[in-house]
Amino acid sequence: MLDRRNYCLGMTELLSVPQFHLYGEDTNDSAYDFVHAEPIQVRARQAGGLISLHSHKYLQQVVYVSRGECSCTIETNSFNLQGPVLILPPPDVAHGFKFDRAAEGVVISFTDDVVRGKTGLRSGLHERLMAAQMHLFVNITEDRVARRLTRIAGDLVGEIALRRDGYEIAMRSQLAIVLVEISRLIREGSTENSTHPIYVDEKIERLRQLIEENFHETRHLTDYANWLNMTPDRLNEHCKRITGKTAGSMVRQRLLIEAKRQLVYSDLSVSEIAYDLNFSDPSYFSRFFRKSTGQTPQQFRSDPGRD
Repeated sequence: MLDRRNYCLGMTELLSVPQFHLYGEDTNDSAYDFVHAEPIQVRARQAGGLISLHSHKYLQQVVYVSRGECSCTIETNSFNLQGPVLILPPPDVAHGFKFDRAAEGVVISFTDDVVRGKTGLRSGLHERLMAAQMHLFVNITEDRVARRLTRIAGDLVGEIALRRDGYEIAMRSQLAIVLVEISRLIREGSTENSTHPIYVDEKIERLRQLIEENFHETRHLTDYANWLNMTPDRLNEHCKRITGKTAGSMVRQRLLIEAKRQLVYSDLSVSEIAYDLNFSDPSYFSRFFRKSTGQTPQQFRSDPGRD
């Protein structure tokens, strides 16, 4: 069951919420191809069940509460939730939790590139995730579905904890299954009492769409600002206020994700990747990459510990 309570936070308080990589950890601007899963009890019980209001700079999250109760704060709204329930906070949105002592479940965190792809396993996963996040919460009404999600999420935690041979493949496959299950729940109408977020910023969502459609052709902030009928300064200021990042850093991050993907999953030379990403000079691309990651493209490609 979902019980919604509204309350007001001052704008200053909202703007000052901390940003983390995983909760309590410094942000990681070079995070890439990252998947993590842990029981909600790991961090919640260390803090008396309270996960304070915060946001994540680059991580997507799925929070599965398999049993127990929790209070979930999303920006200026608070909700009382009863497991089993899925919580799907959109990226950059401030959120926090208060779990009761009986609460159990799993928090799954991953970078956007893990589910964004044009072919193979990842095809369609990003679209499913974006659609799911428009529901914010998905209540699980059937025991068999809850048992299946509990098993899959538990297997994902186990793969990451034990790191057996092939765990990278297994955990990404299990993440894909989780997202497909969520999508099925929504399409089959299992979203009773679910809530659509009212705070999604249309400018930010449009900017993300424009970046995805055009980052190969242009990384110039002026282009994106013109498409949004804003000045570059106003666009940067707006993005910083909403997401904690400038618009320019969002464009650069998308370029960096694509560069890393091509270095890992293609046989293109560094020069070919540079030209594909519209860098006129491969040496400029290499400087951009090294400044962002601390490694040259060649070092990143050959580094077995890049994950």
